[in-house]
Amino acid sequence: MSVFNKLNDKGLILLLNQIREEFLEDGLDPSNFQDFFENVYIVEKKCSYFGINNIDRTDMTYLLALFMDISEEFDEGEIVELPKRPKLDKYMVEWREVAIETNEYIYEKTVESYCVLEKEDMDVWRSEDYFEPWDGKVTRKENLDYEMTDDGCENVEMIWKK
Repeated sequence: MSVFNKLNDKGLILLLNQIREEFLEDGLDPSNFQDFFENVYIVEKKCSYFGINNIDRTDMTYLLALFMDISEEFDEGEIVELPKRPKLDKYMVEWREVAIETNEYIYEKTVESYCVLEKEDMDVWRSEDYFEPWDGKVTRKENLDYEMTDDGCENVEMIWKK
């Protein structure tokens, strides 16, 4: 349950108006997802006046949902009435990541030979295609370097609606 469910309607309206006023003064839209989450310091500051601290992401979405519901009705003036309080839904998010990795693998493989084999002999066999190390078992893998080149949301799907 959101910490904002504990506020009565009058207290919540007062808080929303204070948040909305500062957003508008800064040329921001409190019902816009990006504006809202890029400026949560405004929300946190105003909430602290009400003794509400350490607000998590889910609580933030509670306020944003209210702003989204009232944005069309109250473009001018103060908020005087609350819409229906929001319900908590759950979403499954798929995130895609593209990365370049440099790994070191150590393979172990049994080979047969009538002559004595040295380390350098295996390099010769490998260069002449007489030996395929990756047919063996990986006994050690070490990540030497990692660079993410791109990432982004692939899909968001509601999985539970209250």
